[in-house]
This record gives sequence, C-alpha cells and structure tokens, in this order.
Amino acid sequence: EPRPLAPYGEAKLRAEALVRAFGERAGVRTLIGRIANLYGPRQAVGKPQGLITQLARANLSPTPASIYVPLETVRDYLYADDCAGLVRDATARLLELPADTHVVKILASGQPVTISALLGHFTALGKARPHVMLGLSPLAGYQAVDLRLESVVWPDLDERDTMPLPAGIHITAQALISGLQSGELTAR
Repeated sequence: EPRPLAPYGEAKLRAEALVRAFGERAGVRTLIGRIANLYGPRQAVGKPQGLITQLARANLSPTPASIYVPLETVRDYLYADDCAGLVRDATARLLELPADTHVVKILASGQPVTISALLGHFTALGKARPHVMLGLSPLAGYQAVDLRLESVVWPDLDERDTMPLPAGIHITAQALISGLQSGELTAR
C-alpha cells in the first residue's frame, strides 16, 4: 500500500481513487499508470523538473542545475518512447479483460540510478563535469532517498528492450542543442 511523503502524493492517490470510482460507476475498465521519472526530447525546459533535461540544459547555459537531494538518492528514469510503448501494451492488455477491471501498473525502467551515477553519465558524454549546484531545500524531506520501482502487475510487459540511459541522455541533449540552434529554446 502506498504511503505518500508529501501532499502531492496524497493528491495523486485521491485522483486514482476518483478514476477507479468512475470506472466502477460507469462499468468500464480503468488503467492507472504510475510513471517513473520520465525523460526525453521535447520536455518542457522552462519548468524546474525533469533532472535529465535540467542537467542537459545547464551544460548549455551559464545557469547551473540545482540539486536539492543527496547524491546517493536513487531514482528510476524512463525514456518517453519506452513509456509510450508500455502504455500502448498495457492498454491493449486491459481491453482483453472484463469491463469491470481496474488495474494500477508501475511504468518504469526497473533500472535504479543514483544522482551521482547520473552525473557520471553526463561527465562521460560531455567530457566535462556537469554544471550543477548542490543546495538545501525544506522540500527535500518529502523526497524518498531510495525510490526503486518494479511492477508486479503484468511484469511480462516490462520484459522489453529499452533505451539505455546514456543513449537517452545523449538524444535529450542533442534535442536541446537543436532547439537552441533553431531558436525554439533559450539557454536560460
């Protein structure tokens, strides 16, 4: 049973309960995907979220990315196209089941990565240390230090080739560079 650390998590669980209640009232199937840290090209760079995008952007900008959690913090990063494939396949599976079926599935890569290892990938790809600033935040207490994710629902759907993290970081960074060069994005 989930135990949210923050009001945001509590709100997500209330939203899930509303979806399930709707499905039960309407007699329709529902699928709730609990998505890991999503990353990839075309993520909204103006929002202070999406650590991979923020790190890639910081390497192209005079403004460093801020990290407010310990470097040993563990997360699961899921490439956007891989997530889309999981959503497609989970939806197809759901449609094979009775109309009153309600499913909650974790959508994740299943590959735990520390923030430190993530910075190491950026260093290896960019041949220089990432442009980051470590800081403190009162909100850090709402962050789990170890957030390994693995779905026990339809685990066969997770048995697929996914984008290797270094390749996904490279694609994300290249998309940012293209956006800057075309004028679609700004470095700040």
